[in-house]
Amino acid sequence: MATKFPPQRLLSHQSIPTMVHHYYLFLNQRLKDAHLVHLCNEAQKASQTTAIFTRSVSETQRVSRLLNTLKIGVVSLQSDLSPSARAASLDKLRRKECYAIVTTDVTAAGLDPIPQVDRIINFSLTWKMNPEIYTQRISNISHVGNLGLAITFVTQ
Repeated sequence: MATKFPPQRLLSHQSIPTMVHHYYLFLNQRLKDAHLVHLCNEAQKASQTTAIFTRSVSETQRVSRLLNTLKIGVVSLQSDLSPSARAASLDKLRRKECYAIVTTDVTAAGLDPIPQVDRIINFSLTWKMNPEIYTQRISNISHVGNLGLAITFVTQ
């Protein structure tokens, strides 16, 4: 496999936090939702907060509906939400009324770090994904010195 895909070094101006364990799950596209549901269920049972990053607003909405339908407490941040609605969503996380937030990079940019995040799930990678975006996503864990997980779903 290494000869087929030689290892690459990613360079970033920002350092990748050391308090985060990084995992990559190589999945069939059809199994992404099932793995996401499993990880979110486990996190919710352990009262851990999960931030799920998607590539688009429509995917954010779809993933939020899926998790809410399955009784996994989740809020979403989307570009069409007002600032007060965004603040209300983050307050639900702070008060532990839900344990997951689904968002895109664009929507999350410029916000205060998402409170008390224990794990990040990179549900989908974008064509513009680079080390800075990855570091920005996972910095939500390390800003408070927590030991956390960063899980990236990789599909064909």
